[in-house]
Amino acid sequence: FFKVAEEYRAARHFVEESKCVDMLVDDLIMMVGDKRSRMTPVQGDQSDQSGADQISAVLASLDKADGQSLVASLATALCEHAAALKDKLAARVSCEEKENEADTDNKFSNLPEAAYGEVADFHMGLEVVGIPHPRTRDEMHKEHTQKADSREEFEAWNSGKNVTTPQKEWDFVVEPFDPKSVRADASPAKWKPKHADYGGNRAPIRLPVFMHATSATCASEQGVITFGNYKHADGLKDSDELWLHPEEVSMVKVVLLRFVKSQLDGLSLRSAYTNKNIAVEEKKAAEPKADKIVKALSTYLGETDGAASKSTFGGVLQALEKDNVASAEELEALIDYFHAKFALEKLTEAEVIAARMYTGPGYVKMNSSLRLASKKVPEHMTAHLKDNRYVNTIFLCASSMVKFSGAGRIPRGRKVYRGMAGIRLPDQFVHVGEDGGRGGVEFAFVSTTTNKEVAVSYIDTAKGIPILLEIEVGSIDRCMRVYIAVLSSVI
Repeated sequence: FFKVAEEYRAARHFVEESKCVDMLVDDLIMMVGDKRSRMTPVQGDQSDQSGADQISAVLASLDKADGQSLVASLATALCEHAAALKDKLAARVSCEEKENEADTDNKFSNLPEAAYGEVADFHMGLEVVGIPHPRTRDEMHKEHTQKADSREEFEAWNSGKNVTTPQKEWDFVVEPFDPKSVRADASPAKWKPKHADYGGNRAPIRLPVFMHATSATCASEQGVITFGNYKHADGLKDSDELWLHPEEVSMVKVVLLRFVKSQLDGLSLRSAYTNKNIAVEEKKAAEPKADKIVKALSTYLGETDGAASKSTFGGVLQALEKDNVASAEELEALIDYFHAKFALEKLTEAEVIAARMYTGPGYVKMNSSLRLASKKVPEHMTAHLKDNRYVNTIFLCASSMVKFSGAGRIPRGRKVYRGMAGIRLPDQFVHVGEDGGRGGVEFAFVSTTTNKEVAVSYIDTAKGIPILLEIEVGSIDRCMRVYIAVLSSVI
């Protein structure tokens, strides 16, 4: 029984890694789109059908020729993955042979060994750090402002060296400006920050910008407030919780364009244009068009976005219109299409706060607590917690990541990278275990990047052996595929 189960898992894993399922779904959707565009409209109540019902009706019309077309592309993908697997297995054997021959008494033998867990550790869940309080938002506030470490300085390194405190980070994320200075008749650049310097070259941005970008909800004296209607938020009174300064409306669009840059492909482009009655690109032309938009966005945001972002929607529009990449109407259609995905996930204010905390220096506190729970790291590495386990912050951050993963998708062939130095990887990364795999379970949240050069920049060779992890991301890696840079305070 167990042998059959292992064989089934191995075969299923092979199919998942080949991306056949994703490919089949993408090809089916494109085929449905083509068929639907050629079908004669039917009189009656068809317009009242749901999108799923309409697609089901088209799928029911597939014939043998359509099936053969789909199978041909799947066969190609399976064969290509088989060839890649063959090369990978050969490389694994070669690596193990070299490891066995190597002299273990080398200059890196005294480096500390990285702490990784087994599969069983993964299944233990977040409860290893504790149980969250029913009033998670209030308790998260206390974890940053009323604990023994709240005003104790600690170091973070995700935007250069930054010495900060949990109290300061709470202010940066939740209320970075003196409320009296936040007015409609003054530019955000004139508003007075609560702290003279937030460190890491970071420019503060009010929380409502990210609440609107993610269509999040929050509790207030008037009941539950839903953000998201940002395009008209600058017309409200500046005393309204939903109010945005006109410059902040532009920033909401920039935040959403970060997401567009990570997600756009030919299929989503066609869907976005169709929703706004924009002339839809032909299927073969849609993918190059999407790639061109992504490249242009990457160039502009790479030059202007960051910890002290100077990006504006006007700047994006000027950059893309200059080379006839996309018009204002097209960009608005893409923004609206991906913005709608967040509304479906129903993020809360507390989840947005926790995710924003993680993208800044707050990751140090969360990850230290998670690693402390593993009991596999030296005590001095987590002493700065002072018994503050950040339980509620961690649970809220994890919840936000699950919802972000629901809003996003993995582009085919996506790889992410992570650079490290000053540690040795344990033997479980070199030798194949009983389950047929190598590697380990990271006890904390893992930050990665799609840019290999960015990952390499985090490798300090002066600390010891450089390590660059290249990770293939599949459809089942829900948390691994979270594009949380939408909320980043140091992007």
